[in-house]
Amino acid sequence: MSCSKPAPTEASTPVPAIKQAESWPKADKLTAALSTIGMNPDEKFRTIKVPANAITQATKYIVLPVQTQALGFAPSFRAAVGAQLDEILNLGGIAAIQQTDLADINGPFVRSFDEATLQALLKQYQQQKLIMLYLGQDKGQSFVTLVIRSQNESNKAHKTLELPTDPQQALDFIKKSLPALLKEAGVNEAGEPTAASSDSNICADSNWDFSLPASGKDRLQQACHALAVGTLLPAYDNIKTPILEYSRSMSPIKRAWLARAYAKADMGASSPPAAQAIRTLALQQLGLSLTGNNEITPSQLSSTDPVVSQVAKLLFTANGQPRNGQSNNVRGLEKLPSLTQLLINERINNENSSKPVQFCDIAAYFPGLPKPESCPPSKTQNRQATAPGNAEIALYQDWQLMFYYKSATRYVNFLGLPEQGLMLIAQFPEDIASHPYLQQIKYAAQQSMKINGSAEDFLAHRQAMLKPHLQVIVNLQRYDNWLATNSLSDHYIGGGSQNIDNDKQIQEARAKETQLIKILKADRFLTPSVPTPQQAMMMAAIQAAPKADVIKQSLFPLRSPLFKAQSEEQLLGKIKEYPGDMDSRVELAFRHLKEGKTLQDAFKIINAYQKSAAINGRLKESHDWAAPAHHFFFSGELDAAKQFYQRSLAMGTGSASEFYAQTRLKLIDHRLGEAMQSSIQALARYNSDFTRRDLASFLFMENQPDMGWQVIQPRAATAETFQLWVAAYVAQRMEGKKLSEVNDWLRSKKYDSVQIDLQDVNDLYLHMHAVTDRVPGNDDIKLLLEPSAPNKFKNKRFAVSAQLIKSAFEQSGTKEAYEFAIANLSPHDPNKQAQFVSPFFTWVAWQASDGKDANLETVRNADLHESFDHVLAKSMIFALEGKSRESLQYLKAARFALSESGKSEMRERGIPPSYQYATAAYLMFKKTGNEAYRTEALQFLRSYEMVFPFYGWVYSMQAAMEKDQKKQQTLACKARALDPQSYFLKISNVDQSKLNCKAALW
Repeated sequence: MSCSKPAPTEASTPVPAIKQAESWPKADKLTAALSTIGMNPDEKFRTIKVPANAITQATKYIVLPVQTQALGFAPSFRAAVGAQLDEILNLGGIAAIQQTDLADINGPFVRSFDEATLQALLKQYQQQKLIMLYLGQDKGQSFVTLVIRSQNESNKAHKTLELPTDPQQALDFIKKSLPALLKEAGVNEAGEPTAASSDSNICADSNWDFSLPASGKDRLQQACHALAVGTLLPAYDNIKTPILEYSRSMSPIKRAWLARAYAKADMGASSPPAAQAIRTLALQQLGLSLTGNNEITPSQLSSTDPVVSQVAKLLFTANGQPRNGQSNNVRGLEKLPSLTQLLINERINNENSSKPVQFCDIAAYFPGLPKPESCPPSKTQNRQATAPGNAEIALYQDWQLMFYYKSATRYVNFLGLPEQGLMLIAQFPEDIASHPYLQQIKYAAQQSMKINGSAEDFLAHRQAMLKPHLQVIVNLQRYDNWLATNSLSDHYIGGGSQNIDNDKQIQEARAKETQLIKILKADRFLTPSVPTPQQAMMMAAIQAAPKADVIKQSLFPLRSPLFKAQSEEQLLGKIKEYPGDMDSRVELAFRHLKEGKTLQDAFKIINAYQKSAAINGRLKESHDWAAPAHHFFFSGELDAAKQFYQRSLAMGTGSASEFYAQTRLKLIDHRLGEAMQSSIQALARYNSDFTRRDLASFLFMENQPDMGWQVIQPRAATAETFQLWVAAYVAQRMEGKKLSEVNDWLRSKKYDSVQIDLQDVNDLYLHMHAVTDRVPGNDDIKLLLEPSAPNKFKNKRFAVSAQLIKSAFEQSGTKEAYEFAIANLSPHDPNKQAQFVSPFFTWVAWQASDGKDANLETVRNADLHESFDHVLAKSMIFALEGKSRESLQYLKAARFALSESGKSEMRERGIPPSYQYATAAYLMFKKTGNEAYRTEALQFLRSYEMVFPFYGWVYSMQAAMEKDQKKQQTLACKARALDPQSYFLKISNVDQSKLNCKAALW
């Protein structure tokens, strides 16, 4: 064995020469992911298109859009860096094709160009060199690599930076590095970015005339011109859509013009005020401003600059921002060219889904460009017979795309007619219909379509959506508001069915998407580093919430601070800011009603609603007036509901809200036959599952069961809401089916794979039959414990609910029911699917534990604005503790909480919340003998004869509590027709053998 000292290893010798050199630019990680999943962007979205007239003898370089290496930066940030590079070359007098020359509505969207694309470009333009800037980041470091490339050589320069978190400061860091990188790569003429060459201090009016070229103008005028163009180009999602505050969807050409405005106006600290304002307005629209991407300041609005002031007022109006009595009018338009006036109005209307783009009016200014066949051929405007410039072509192309986009979104998103929207898209020119933004609308339409048939048909429909969905992501290559709200990774595609979502094809597509999204979400500056006011409020609520380790777990926890009802101050603030915010008005009005204030007080809040002709069309107003109507309707305040339904119907737009108004007004007036006809019309127009429920139930009431089942069956396996199954419940109650017979029917129809809101329909439906107007027997509870299919998990909450209801009605077995509930309910219920058990659990648990059960403390801590279940449960605690005044206060608040019956937690449960309300009032009446409970219950049930006339319990419960024998007889006749086995009918002391019922009960 040698004892000599070992030679030093390479690892221990820090010799730079033997360290492997970094290779720049690094590979784009998204490109590698696309290769892994076997997908590529469509050719037209990755192609570099150089305009025919863009190349002159003086053109030395073609500057490509900024590309990505490693992980990336937000598209708007890349565009701003690209515009900086363009401006530095321009300051050096270097003739080059720039971003605004290469971008159009089709892209390029890709983050990096493949070698074949670059080779083809070099071969086509052999006299020009390519300037390619690669921007990337990874592990806290940012990479800037410049490549100058010709057919024969390639020169590179690189710099690694640590960028600040402020996007504007980061842009300044990169800008300062670019001249040195250009010189290192062999471009010695590059100008310095600090140069502030401008002969003027204010924008010229002529910048609004887009037929005039911008090339001869000084730097400020070029910035003014670019801001005017960029602002008037449309945005492709609504200003109120971005919950997560990602920058708005826009075409690459709009992003390029706004970036150009920013770079031209970025003249340093000594720049004129107009340049500083342009820089800010451009960054705001690009989503790179820390002052708020949609906030227009008073100083911008009061500017005397003819471009800055008009842009500020336009954005202020388009964003729906007027407040504190400020005017939102864009004035002085008459001084502008007629095309500009038209585009400003269109840009304002961009935010109003009810107003179509008047593209034929725009196209009239461009007689040499193609236009839709629907435009009249003779409609042209007098203008100079010159070829349109870059700005005009950009405006024409983008507004043409928006014309088709908005036409489709009107049907799909605004009118709620997805099938008609899909038919319309199919008629569009292929190059328009295949655009990613139109494909997004197509995806939304397919998602909201009502699919008839079996669960297998629904699955096949969802599977067919997967590849187009992934292709949109591959084509656009960015994480934005659309992807944040439509991703397979973060959202269910199965319409509330885990069986669909767990399908192998869907899981495979989700896995592919996850690979892409992981990279896209890593882009820096997707959102401003300073949180928006909404985000700040959410973070404050999260921080203020008790930590999990100090929370005493309850079976039915209260809402987290993040999801608490909005306070009076918050709602008043919203209304002050947006007087036309009907949702906030309704929420405030019902907050007051829950607190015991009068209907007149609520009317005053709602009637102060102000519509804005610029924002709210008649169609939106029809929906707005329907909002309070729905709330009053489900609260049992029918006179109030009637006046607001009449206002909605008076709009005459044919909206879904007006169809509901038409049907419900007839129900309120006891005209069932006419309500049925209205439902037929509504179903033909909107194909809603709620309308199917109503229509089928009305048909059953009219003794037309075959037609009723024909309405239900096409959607039974694919329904979006359990409310459709209510109609089947109505039919089988009229048939007098026992729970075991209902179970046999479900098994025969093979509905065991059908889910709604992540719950098995079989479980919901059996529970509804077992407990609604029934006292479940032991065999019924045993049946509710059986899984609907072999090897299928069975949630015991339904059996628990039945056991609690059995105990409550029989006034026995309290301890056993309580212990069964404690043993089988879990505090881990993220979707609050067991929350419906809370009222009856509270009733039984209080009696079993003498009011000492720990879960009751959670209920005691509920205020009047908690969930319906908590408020109703607290009313029951007060009743058991002899506090009738407080109990009745909470009981009435719970009735007003029924106004939220449209929420999934109220809608998708196996027991009607309205039945729970009436039953709670009945139990409290029986327990305390206080007539006020009976009065409240009867008043509520009488109103619900018009709300849900097809529920037998509405009549049988009245029959059990009504003192007037004549009324009792009439109610018993209706109850027997709808549910001959009714529990409440049996205890009503009505001798059914002596009933003399009319043939026409309704």
